[in-house]
Amino acid sequence: MIEVLFLKTVLEYLQQEFLNVVELMSDGVFIADLNYKVLYINTAYGKFANLKREEIIGKNIYDVRPGGFLPKLYVSKQPIYNVPRRVDNTESYCDYLPITIEGRLIGGMVIVKDALRVKELSAIVEENAEKISQLNLAVNDAFSVRTHFADLVGANSGLKSVVELGCKAAKSDSYVLLLGESGTGKDVIAQAIHSDSNRKNRPFIDVNCAALPETLLESELFGYVGGAFTGANKHGKTGLFELADGGTIFLDEIAEMPLNLQAKLLRVLQERKIWRIGSQKATSVDVRVIAATNQDILGMIKQNKFREDLYYRLAVFVINVPALRERKEDIPMFAARFLEDQQKKCGKYIALGADALRALTKYEWPGNVREFKNTIEYASGFVDGSEITIRDLPQNIVRKNLLSFDIGREASDGSLEQIVGEVERKVLYKYLSVYGRDGAAKKKIAEKLNLSVATLYNKIKKYDLAADEATENDKVFSKIL
Repeated sequence: MIEVLFLKTVLEYLQQEFLNVVELMSDGVFIADLNYKVLYINTAYGKFANLKREEIIGKNIYDVRPGGFLPKLYVSKQPIYNVPRRVDNTESYCDYLPITIEGRLIGGMVIVKDALRVKELSAIVEENAEKISQLNLAVNDAFSVRTHFADLVGANSGLKSVVELGCKAAKSDSYVLLLGESGTGKDVIAQAIHSDSNRKNRPFIDVNCAALPETLLESELFGYVGGAFTGANKHGKTGLFELADGGTIFLDEIAEMPLNLQAKLLRVLQERKIWRIGSQKATSVDVRVIAATNQDILGMIKQNKFREDLYYRLAVFVINVPALRERKEDIPMFAARFLEDQQKKCGKYIALGADALRALTKYEWPGNVREFKNTIEYASGFVDGSEITIRDLPQNIVRKNLLSFDIGREASDGSLEQIVGEVERKVLYKYLSVYGRDGAAKKKIAEKLNLSVATLYNKIKKYDLAADEATENDKVFSKIL
């Protein structure tokens, strides 16, 4: 009677739905009371132990199967996992779980796992460890926060055209080709297209085609089967196109891709299928491709360095991203944005002085936005106070600014000697304005101009630049710094 009441209590506690699930488990399960009498076994346990229900239910488990950790479980009242056991010469692992009601121990549940099956599952996990690692890395990066077109603000008409065309591209599923110099932010435009498209909740995978050798690039893009080539992972590898399925793959520096790989890419774009290296089996992929290059791709087509058919396959939407020197009206906005980032890193307020801003605006920025961002980072780390001045900027920018000026109408109408003299005077004035007029500053200026200190002092005296007060012409001229 006690056993019946106990079983009823257990069944009420676990509910019949739970037992239905246990009955379907591939692992063996049995439940016993505190007297070690078996109250329930599932079908899997009966098969595993080669016992029928009527042969074990109601009996002491130790009369049927000696050994086990139920006594230890009832003392500790804590789960015990992965205990090795041998049943009828079959290796197994057992988990011992306490059954309690309102904190009171009423019995135990034992889950018996076939050791061979555990080893097989471990082998499967090990076999797919590389794939799991790839997927984890791809997922971590591919689903990270991305730029939206709403984040791309600026006064430049060229940028506004990029945003307008990019928004249209985002609404379609067509391929996109981004053209522009290195550092202009083509990757940012690609991210925005993806983030504002219906693929936004799927992966965005960025691939630099110039960063990998041909053979490695092919295996990275399309994957390979085990043993496809010497040194290949014996379990094979999932390619980036498969990892990007349903999302977007950004092929940066597409012009650097070898011609034979261009042909394979063209086939993928046409058939929307990939073939792993070493396999004849095709795998369907649903991937939106955005490509980018800083090369003259039409010129490369004429030189037979880029496939014309691949170009026209990619160039459904062609977006030209302007260089920073073409959108200098946006430099104050960039400066404010990057300074804000640096303020968060440094934990202090940093402003940009007027002379530094003028110098940044005059510079041509061959490295574009990437170079500008690095410049702000450099100056933020170099500045001693809270305001970046021209002397806190990298020397190449300072020097370009120092050597950039108008000699003036009067000097241009004079003799060669007068023109050279005016140029020399203004160069000296600029250097004195930037570096200062004390002894240490003049020594530094002399080094920069490859002059002796004595020669520098003579020239300062010659052009009447010794005084702290500048002439009216010099004051006007200094505004172009």
